[in-house]
Amino acid sequence: MNETGILEAIEADAHHGDMLGALDKLLTMVARWPENAEGWHLLMICLEALEAREEVPEHCGWRSHDARSRVQSLDVAQARTTSLRIPHREFDQILVETINDLNDEIRSAIDQVAIRVEELPPPEIIFGADPIDPRLLGLFVGPTWADLRSGMSVTDQPSTIFVFQRNLERAFPEFGQLIEEIRTTFLHEIGHFLGYNDRELAAKGL
Repeated sequence: MNETGILEAIEADAHHGDMLGALDKLLTMVARWPENAEGWHLLMICLEALEAREEVPEHCGWRSHDARSRVQSLDVAQARTTSLRIPHREFDQILVETINDLNDEIRSAIDQVAIRVEELPPPEIIFGADPIDPRLLGLFVGPTWADLRSGMSVTDQPSTIFVFQRNLERAFPEFGQLIEEIRTTFLHEIGHFLGYNDRELAAKGL
């Protein structure tokens, strides 16, 4: 069985709740194919789940932080040798058009938000106080709209929406779906700025 087939089988184990079985297979896989970022990413997710339940076996020499670091370094290395599928200017234009489709009140609110398109999440975010998935598609940080209007923000950090282009391009190989998911990701993070949580955004199709 090739790498893709092995990953699919391991994902099935994890989906059915057999995290320990998935862990053993993933440890074997990354030892055999240490450059396989998808394997390291799934190992990170598996370890995070086991760490949350305090069930990581003693024989396991890895922790989710280690796997996260390997994913980040492999993704950066790949970015150096592969071109973006959408030029920066065209990618930015998709975000501009998404904003233009919003109502006047929300467009006015968005004027208070810094919008940053990054190829990949920067290390200071991935490995910060609240570590994130290196394959994250987008992120909102800073005060919400309600915080800004009330003047009660508890942070000096500016309201910022990040959109991670390479992660989107990797996750959605079909071009039409990619364009739609860029818009959806951007709207999802705007939703967080407006104060919605993930459950509420999922109910809105975001």
